[in-house]
Amino acid sequence: MSLIDEAGPNTSVWMSLSDPKPLDEALTLTEAARIRLNLLARQLSGSPKYFDAEIESVLEILNQVSVKLSPLKSNHSLTRLLKAPLKTLESSKSVLNDINSDDFLIDLNRSSQLVSQTARSLRRIIAVQKPATIASKQTPRINFVNNWLKGSQNMFEDLSKRYDFRFSTFSNELSRQDINKTLEVDRTGVAKTQLYQSLNNIGRRDHTKGRQFSMLVTDGFDSGDMEKNFSNDILSQPLLVFPIGDPNTFPDSRIKSVVCPSRIQEKDTFIATVLISSVNTTPETVTLVLKEGDEILASKEVLLKGDGTNLQVDLEWQASGPGTHKFEIELSPITGDELLQNNTHILDCAVLKNHYKVLVSDTFPRWETRYLQNLFNRDPSIKMSSIVFQPSHSFPGKNPKQPMTLPFDLKSWKLYDLVILGDLTPEYLTPVHQKLVANYVNEGGNLIIMAGPNGMPARFIDGPLEPLIPMTKVADSVIHGSFIVHPPVNEPINRMVLLNRGQTQQVWQSIFQVTPQHTLVPWLKAKESARTLLTATDKENGTTYDFCATQRYGSGRIAYFAAPCLYHLRFRFGDEYHAKLWGQLIRGMCVDSFGFSDTLIATRLDRQFWKLGEEIQGRLRIRNEYGEPFNSRNFNATLSKEGTIIAEMKPVPIADRPGDFFVRFSDIPPGNYQLGYSGEAIQSILEADQKFNPDQDPVTLTVGEGIKALELQTPAAPSQFWSQVNNLPLAATISPATLPLMIEALDLKPETLKRTSKRPLWNTWWFLITILLVAASEWVLRRLTGLS
Repeated sequence: MSLIDEAGPNTSVWMSLSDPKPLDEALTLTEAARIRLNLLARQLSGSPKYFDAEIESVLEILNQVSVKLSPLKSNHSLTRLLKAPLKTLESSKSVLNDINSDDFLIDLNRSSQLVSQTARSLRRIIAVQKPATIASKQTPRINFVNNWLKGSQNMFEDLSKRYDFRFSTFSNELSRQDINKTLEVDRTGVAKTQLYQSLNNIGRRDHTKGRQFSMLVTDGFDSGDMEKNFSNDILSQPLLVFPIGDPNTFPDSRIKSVVCPSRIQEKDTFIATVLISSVNTTPETVTLVLKEGDEILASKEVLLKGDGTNLQVDLEWQASGPGTHKFEIELSPITGDELLQNNTHILDCAVLKNHYKVLVSDTFPRWETRYLQNLFNRDPSIKMSSIVFQPSHSFPGKNPKQPMTLPFDLKSWKLYDLVILGDLTPEYLTPVHQKLVANYVNEGGNLIIMAGPNGMPARFIDGPLEPLIPMTKVADSVIHGSFIVHPPVNEPINRMVLLNRGQTQQVWQSIFQVTPQHTLVPWLKAKESARTLLTATDKENGTTYDFCATQRYGSGRIAYFAAPCLYHLRFRFGDEYHAKLWGQLIRGMCVDSFGFSDTLIATRLDRQFWKLGEEIQGRLRIRNEYGEPFNSRNFNATLSKEGTIIAEMKPVPIADRPGDFFVRFSDIPPGNYQLGYSGEAIQSILEADQKFNPDQDPVTLTVGEGIKALELQTPAAPSQFWSQVNNLPLAATISPATLPLMIEALDLKPETLKRTSKRPLWNTWWFLITILLVAASEWVLRRLTGLS
């Protein structure tokens, strides 16, 4: 037989190894009877005598259970609890004593159900007598495993003498162990515990090798990503489970998930959809609260059934002014609930102002400009100013109006949340204005450029506006063709240009079916500092260009479109998508960050946990506050422990990828570390990154003995593994002290048949030849030695 030990821990001591109680023995015998009945139902091809003997064995086991339980009747606190299981035992005996050959299988299944009911009742009684206790979260899970293994060493050695005993440990894979050596799990080698997967592998490996049954030592905690069920191979033979911890699910109420918006507008209703559940013996009323600090914003009382089923609850809050909010959702604990850490959930929500000041300026009233003016004039959340320079109108008998100009001071530009510039020329967007626009964006302003053939951006290259433009030129002349505009294929669709969750690509590609787009301004290659939102593909030759891109410049943001053609959405679909797109663009530019990568220094480690002696590896991408790749090598990457720098190295540039570096550290001692950067060359970027992202979490990693991975921590919730095992037909959860009793009760000896036949010697001719050869050899030896 095989014993598999999971690298998992104890949450409480379920049973004393030296002093098993009658309830434990009664449960073990009941489980053995259930397993034998289920095995019997699977082996209907055996002989009648075999079935008679098996039924008698099961009846004998059930009689032993009655004997174990009978002394407990005097205890008044148990009398009521034991009434149902004892009645079930009598029913089982009456069914088994009255076997009808025509309904044999039905009777076996019915008997198995009754015995299973008895086992469930006994488990409930044991749970009442032995309440669960939760281990300290500070204690590594692996410690409980090692303590259990050391305490059970004698039992394992005894088993290895009596049986063909194979012992394996596993975390994410099986590892054969020597039973005669001291058993201890290497805490630095623990990865994910693939409990179900390893069990199924054992079943497939031993399916044809005559395995009688398997034993599993576990706390029931599986941290793997595979589907958590059992294969038929492991279910074909008995499985005995030793619980390290309490196998009975203890009371626990918990918040399973929260779905809510991360951003809403003023006067919108914030709705948090909360999924809650509880594991309890009886239903109980709980309170779900949404609060900010000590202020309760919303609350609801709900009834949890206690059977683990999910209940969905909506909490609503009416937003007022703009700002960032940190909410806490709290679920009141049920009686006996000690796992309070899964009763709270923290979330952030930004309330955006619902009105924006927008400036639209163009040389001529192009179609895009006209559509935007009409759209913004209809939208009560937008206060629009429009400056269109031509044509200049005059009236009979009156002087022409004073020509309009763009603002000549930075304060006037800062009045606008967003500026949209069309195909302006230097005549109207003068060098003075260009510097003001650059300063406006650098200090937090937002700019959208709608390119055109007359001036934008061709006539502003080599000036203050060039660093703002997210594109570079790809040709010497205006590009002509028949283009399809769409989000990049093979990349996630950015939410700024998301029109329809299921058909965004199709919507964008269809807007030029009626009125094709034939001309693109040749600034069509996104800079390395930019993010592409839309691409344009030539229908004739398949060439793809970057059509729309965004980038950060200083504290502000810029978006660029290679042609003024978004009005085709209105022309093709009415207001359904045109208004939605511009609403998303304005929100994304003015408040939200879903169109941009806000972190100037991005670090990606290969993983968070490292074994002692492994080289720590990662990659680093650095952009300055204007979105340009950082190419200096005059800075260091550092590993700090409790504020003290333990190691540092100079990141190695990655060839052909400006601003990208390799980070490597060797010979790092065990512990928890924080990865950072230092040096004069990078100091301004560090300060800007802190300014843009004040709440970003530091990059942390752990080496060797300091590992605090999921495998080494006490589970935050009871495992459902126990109930799954107890429902399996050929599995049972037992105390280690009752193992000899279980093995004796199972008595899984295969049925053997002996046959004897008699045949004349001459029918077996090779026997006759052998006898003749021996006789001849003896005669020859005698002649040679003179004995005959």
